[in-house]
Amino acid sequence: MSLDLNKLSNKLDEALIKETTETLNKFLNDKRMTNNKQQTALEIFWNQLPEILPFTVDTATAVKLDEAYQQAKEMYQDEIEAEIIKQCAEESTSAASSYAEGYTAGYQRALELVEWKIKTIK
Repeated sequence: MSLDLNKLSNKLDEALIKETTETLNKFLNDKRMTNNKQQTALEIFWNQLPEILPFTVDTATAVKLDEAYQQAKEMYQDEIEAEIIKQCAEESTSAASSYAEGYTAGYQRALELVEWKIKTIK
């Protein structure tokens, strides 16, 4: 049985035509919320906080808590981005170093071959 990509593409197009931006966004958000692996530890903690703290807070305190939560989320995202940048820089540096080492070794080998050829010609 072979997979007909044109049929699959047509069926997907037909299904997507019936959807709106709102329904697709809702689907994606629902999908994200059903998979806790896609939520950060901070988000899971925040969502469980009302169960942990059995009391209610006034509006001013709720606003302060929400601001602290938003700030913590931003800091967490900054840390993730910094780690990604660090990893990319390390990989780039490693690749450049490997290239330079390979280039140097190749150049040295070429010099050795030229010297050998000169010696064998004499």
